Amino acid sequence: MRTFKDHLERVLKDEKVARSYEEEYKKLRIAYEVSAAREHLGWTQQQLARRAGVTQQMISRIENATVPNISLKTLSLVGKALDLDVGFVHATAPIGPITAKRGFVEKKISVQP
Repeated sequence: MRTFKDHLERVLKDEKVARSYEEEYKKLRIAYEVSAAREHLGWTQQQLARRAGVTQQMISRIENATVPNISLKTLSLVGKALDLDVGFVHATAPIGPITAKRGFVEKKISVQP
């Protein structure tokens, strides 16, 4: 019996499919981390938007991975509001746990895809 993993390995041998898959994965990773950190802090999208100086619609688009070309400035504003650093992560690093910091307390939160 074939599994989804077997199927994925087979289709990712096509370079065009692999590039597209990688780009979507990157967007989803950002979406998961922003959403999980916001929810961990008990904030609404509107509250995060106010703290970051962006619109609620932008937060929604980030969390739904529908921003075609999000700027580093916007990511930095949202990251700063969540006390998250914006930076590079190794492509094979698992999603979560991430750390959301508030004041002097660090709380680990786990994001499961």
